[in-house]
Amino acid sequence: MVLSVERERVSTGRSAWNIASYDHGIGHVKTGDRDAVAYADRAAVSVVPCARKGDRDEAVSTYVITVKSGREDESAMHRLISGYTAALRKQHPC
Repeated sequence: MVLSVERERVSTGRSAWNIASYDHGIGHVKTGDRDAVAYADRAAVSVVPCARKGDRDEAVSTYVITVKSGREDESAMHRLISGYTAALRKQHPC
């Protein structure tokens, strides 16, 4: 296994930086897309708010990490999480 992807529901108002730093312990995180994505050289997190009326107090967070060392690439992680987040928004994940 080289890459792991996890999704979970979180409370709205939590930023990708907050989830990356506190929940997953990713250090030296950069942010983008109005704090909807956070990324480092081996991992990234995104947050997409729920759009349905009954789910507006929740969001979907995605966590991506490269499991094998030697695969560090900050710009690739940024592109990966940004593209994944854009596609997820279109699906209205909640």
